[in-house]
Amino acid sequence: MTETPVNTASLEEFVTQQVIDMGVPASTVKLDAKIDSMGLDSLDVVELTQAVKKQLMIPVKPKDFENAATLQDAVDVIREKAQEK
Repeated sequence: MTETPVNTASLEEFVTQQVIDMGVPASTVKLDAKIDSMGLDSLDVVELTQAVKKQLMIPVKPKDFENAATLQDAVDVIREKAQEK
């Protein structure tokens, strides 16, 4: 298995695209936006977690996002987990 290089810009793009793929209009997807203000719920967090594990091979769990209020917080969680690998 090859590892995907992870940097902040690529993580931001990845998370943004995942949220858009969940049906959130691209015009409302902002890194500083509150996750719940975009209509995302715990099932969406599970979906994001699975995408991160499968596509980026970063071991995250839904509970890792418990304190993530914004998309930027989610990006920060993923980056921290990537550095722990």
